[in-house]
Amino acid sequence: MLLFMTSSVRTIRLRLADFAVDPNDPDVMRRVLEVQADVLTFADGELRLWLDGTEVYSSLLGSVVAIEFPRETVASSSKTYSVDEVRRRHGKAYQRWTPEDEQLLLQLHAAGEEVEGLAQRFDRQPSAIRARLVRLGALAEGGTPVRQADSPPF
Repeated sequence: MLLFMTSSVRTIRLRLADFAVDPNDPDVMRRVLEVQADVLTFADGELRLWLDGTEVYSSLLGSVVAIEFPRETVASSSKTYSVDEVRRRHGKAYQRWTPEDEQLLLQLHAAGEEVEGLAQRFDRQPSAIRARLVRLGALAEGGTPVRQADSPPF
């Protein structure tokens, strides 16, 4: 079973393949439903929405086209950081990489330099170093090194 909990009660919009009874008005059939919920569960091929421990809606997953969290119910759009704040700690944060820096990054990484050391050297966040190494093909998506063969395996 997969469980998704929201930090508060939210209006969840369900887009369905077929018409379903509106849980807020049983006399109406809709293909788009808005349901108040604080927990979503996915089990046995069903989506279930819960509010304060009570199931308020269920549907077969095959009939759910999309689950949306309308913008007005999502947490405020104010950033928890700013570029200026990050640049106080990492001077080149969010700046474009030069081809020379990319080449040096690849050389140092191949020589065994750790991500944290590279981050200090390039004055960037460790996450930016990992992302650039992935983009350049030196790291796999999960962060594991891509092994370069010295010679063919035969």
